[in-house]
Amino acid sequence: MNDNTQLSVPRISDNESYTQFVERLTPEEREYYVQMAQDISLQNKSSLQHFASEVNTTISQQSVRLLESAKTNIDDDIIKYVTETVEALETINIEDLNPNKSFKNWLRSVPVLRKLVKTVQQIVGDYESVQESVDNISKKFETAKISAQADNSTLEEMKTNNQISIDNLRERIIALRLKREELNTEFERMKSENLDIWKIKEMENFIVAVDRKIANFEVIEQNLRNSQLRILAEQADNDAIADKCDDIVNMLIPNWKGEISQALIVRKATQKINAIQIARRAMNESILETSRKVKRNSENIATEMEETVISLETLKETNTMMIDMLKTVTKIHKEGEKDRRELENTLIDMRNRLTEEIKSIEYKQ
Repeated sequence: MNDNTQLSVPRISDNESYTQFVERLTPEEREYYVQMAQDISLQNKSSLQHFASEVNTTISQQSVRLLESAKTNIDDDIIKYVTETVEALETINIEDLNPNKSFKNWLRSVPVLRKLVKTVQQIVGDYESVQESVDNISKKFETAKISAQADNSTLEEMKTNNQISIDNLRERIIALRLKREELNTEFERMKSENLDIWKIKEMENFIVAVDRKIANFEVIEQNLRNSQLRILAEQADNDAIADKCDDIVNMLIPNWKGEISQALIVRKATQKINAIQIARRAMNESILETSRKVKRNSENIATEMEETVISLETLKETNTMMIDMLKTVTKIHKEGEKDRRELENTLIDMRNRLTEEIKSIEYKQ
């Protein structure tokens, strides 16, 4: 690496090509990247294989961590908690809070049927039992919210590490591109000096290997950039989950408790029909609104959970780009192979002509 710690190394921007970036480097900046790949040579081919191995190791470790995080997905638990909440709410019979006075009076007048009429105390007992279940469910929602927030912290760390890996890969790609320029210059020199054809071919193969290494690094870089977008989407999903859990724990369930308590107080405070009607309307509206909120939240969460991180159109476009890239690379390789065949034929023809010319000179002498 360059020992000049005072040098401010420029970074390639997302909308800049590597070719453009390399062209604007100063000699000092070029030297920084040249030093990075100085050990890569034809005499030490394994140096190319091990180049940037530390970056690959870091990316691999991050992938393992992402897999472990995915194993703790809480989507199914949230759906289960919502279902349990709805079931608990349904155990309170609204009609017990809004009885038909004449019909219940008639039931009370018949000893055998008297037990069918619930007292306020019995209703309160049912409410307290359900309240305990709902409180336990509230704790589960709170745990789900904390888990979603913790996942986001992990994702944020992974996003930061991904960016570091992207920056490191970009440096290696630039270094390899400069190394390729150096090798191409040496390749042209070897050809111009008519060195051994096998040494020239060996250099040509090594340059092709460098090209492939550059292509692989650029593909990995793009995949890491795509991963950044996926992480942002996952963080947004977790934020939505945490918000919904918070709404349920701090708004929906307390509201339900308050409405039930209010209805019980009204029932206990008066036996007048207007009070019963008020309680009935209040409870009906409360339970309906609560049910709507639970339904809406459940549908929203279910919708969010079913959304894919990357759209099908994006995958199609990416696939098309990869196919186009492979076709282009194949075409380039074929053209290169054709050029090499033509070069070989030209060299043979040149040698034959030289031999004939030498023979002709000898004969004349």
